[in-house]
Amino acid sequence: MIPKTADLTTLCGILKGQLDPKAVRKQIEEMRKDDEKREKLIGKAIK
Repeated sequence: MIPKTADLTTLCGILKGQLDPKAVRKQIEEMRKDDEKREKLIGKAIK
């Protein structure tokens, strides 16, 4: 596949107004917590 455009600057602002920064931050924090839990479980399984 060949991209239609290789100039990523044309995509700047494409999602402006469509994302709630607070909601995105909350989702990222939840994902990090899940990752921490998963890492602890893996650590316990390895021991």
